[in-house]
Amino acid sequence: MKKELRQVILRRAMYRAAEIIAREVQASAIVTGESLGQVSSQTLWNIAVAEEIVRIPILRPLIGLDKEEIINLARKIGTYELSSKVREYCAIARGKVATRAKLSDVKMEEKKISSDVIEDAAKKREIYNVFEINPIDFLPVENVAINFIPSEALLIDLREREDFEKWHPPNAIHIEDLKIDSLPKDRVIIAYCDSGILSPSARSAMYNLRKAFYAVLGRLSKEKGVDKEKSISEWKNAAGKLVEFLNASGISEAPTKIVLFYNIIEEDGLKYLKFEKAEVLYFELEGVKELKL
Repeated sequence: MKKELRQVILRRAMYRAAEIIAREVQASAIVTGESLGQVSSQTLWNIAVAEEIVRIPILRPLIGLDKEEIINLARKIGTYELSSKVREYCAIARGKVATRAKLSDVKMEEKKISSDVIEDAAKKREIYNVFEINPIDFLPVENVAINFIPSEALLIDLREREDFEKWHPPNAIHIEDLKIDSLPKDRVIIAYCDSGILSPSARSAMYNLRKAFYAVLGRLSKEKGVDKEKSISEWKNAAGKLVEFLNASGISEAPTKIVLFYNIIEEDGLKYLKFEKAEVLYFELEGVKELKL
């Protein structure tokens, strides 16, 4: 997908998802926090191109306010301190973006996205009641950041090619030059970018998979004769391969969906989970990337 059009296409996708939910709950309009010129791609032209995909009215109470006016409102309602700590996700479109996107070009690029992805995402949305949720569930996932580079580590540069050419650590490989099949199995793999946002995306996906794995193992453990240690060993092996695959996939966005296929194997009277393959679905891709474990 063309990088310069990603933000407009993402906005159209969010509009479409919002419209699906609005129709479902019988809402009469969608309300957004868009402001003209707040970001480079948020021009009147691009907003019009993005809005073309929906038929429901879109209300934009902040559309004519500048950055300082919005900040003052945030301070007034008590959300400034929290929102100011949120780092921008830089993986959507690094580099130049279209400020006057052509609708025909946008629609052409959208064909690369499965038509079912947005509807499926809207249907599978999660609703949280702020008065009932457990704050523990929203703590950050395991921190895998390091402040040193181990010897013999494989360095993967996730930045723009131009930045890589200007400077990179010795022996680093740009993500576009990496071949998944050639990934070493006996070396530490370190991925890095400018902001630290891109490289943890695979780990975040693995965190959700780990929760799902233990849920399956918990159900299996209700039966007699379960080899938990072998199941966990299988899981760690599969997870390690999947992390390498995600970090080396050449796509910076976190996967939309990861499915692990497994069988329940019985050996010497004990059952364990045997992982067979994984399917990784990205929002911007049509279909899946498959990994044999």
